[in-house]
Amino acid sequence: MQRLEATASFGTQVSVMAFAGPDAVYGYDGFTTAFTLSRMQVIATGLVLSHAVSVFNAFFLDIRHDSGRIYSSNGAVADLHGIKIGSFALPPNQSASVQPDWAHGRVFFLSGP
Repeated sequence: MQRLEATASFGTQVSVMAFAGPDAVYGYDGFTTAFTLSRMQVIATGLVLSHAVSVFNAFFLDIRHDSGRIYSSNGAVADLHGIKIGSFALPPNQSASVQPDWAHGRVFFLSGP
């Protein structure tokens, strides 16, 4: 069921979402050159945009949230304010599936031909 609040009004697209608990969702625009990482607050009537920044700068990425960080499938890592705090070295011009496992202190990347 569509909620009363909708994210379309803030003028960005979301190609992938990562849930950061019961009250926060992160969305990434991997469709346009805006490359916007948006933080949305979950409220009773839907989602409300609370913050948006350009951080990962690549098309068609996947993102995952774990323990206060957003991990992207191109190896970049951002904090919850959308500030890039580091990156993992991946093969050039290649993206991968990403799965952080903070409980074990690891982040896994899976890529192939």
